[in-house]
Amino acid sequence: MMAELSDAVANLEQLCAGAYRSPPLFGGGDDGDNGDADVPLSAVLLRGRGRHFCAGADLEVVGGFLRPPAQGQLMQALMASNLRRLRALPAISVAVIDGAARGGGAELSVSTDLRVWSHAGSVAFVHNNMGLGMPGWGALHRLIHVCGRQVALRLLAFGETVHLDEAKALGLVDCVVGGSDASHSSVEKNLAETLKRITSPPFRGSMLASKTAVNYVGMDQEEAEKREARIFATRWGKGDNATAVAAILERGRQNAQQDP
Repeated sequence: MMAELSDAVANLEQLCAGAYRSPPLFGGGDDGDNGDADVPLSAVLLRGRGRHFCAGADLEVVGGFLRPPAQGQLMQALMASNLRRLRALPAISVAVIDGAARGGGAELSVSTDLRVWSHAGSVAFVHNNMGLGMPGWGALHRLIHVCGRQVALRLLAFGETVHLDEAKALGLVDCVVGGSDASHSSVEKNLAETLKRITSPPFRGSMLASKTAVNYVGMDQEEAEKREARIFATRWGKGDNATAVAAILERGRQNAQQDP
């Protein structure tokens, strides 16, 4: 079923499977100014393999290539830029937490638009174990935004592992896939069904427009409203909007005919 969505969904398994060894992941700038329904890509999945969503840094790389402060700063700048660009994409980004997210993996998990968990998922900000005290890729303000200052401080200070039930209570979970057995087949089936809502008309175009509008949060209000108005003008009365309105009106006519 996931194969049927491959034309609309990019699957970034390799990022989560390995440690930092890669060039920038996303081209272009940080301005995802594209509310057009013709954008070919609807969703970007961030996911791992095996038992982990992302186990964090490869300690051999940390203790070798990345050990000099200058190299660490380059890595930090690269990953912070990558995650800003991930959030600015016109496509919806989805973290599939189907295993452990540790350290940098925990940062990745809060950097997407949506977080889909299975019962096997867990997250831990273990940066204090490495004497860092805080994340470095921009996750601090994202975690505060999701969980609040007090909870964010606790998660960062103690590095405790958060499992599904607590993660739901903290607002870290947008959707749960798979059963309590967390079997691969049930996770994949539920994930594909969830993604169809993003990738199928008429939701596909409207979801992308919503994402672009949300990207304007934090801009000057007047400029953000101008951009929002431009997106609205490209969609109102056209394409998916026209189709959806026609379908709603038709259902209304059918219901009226059925009423005595």
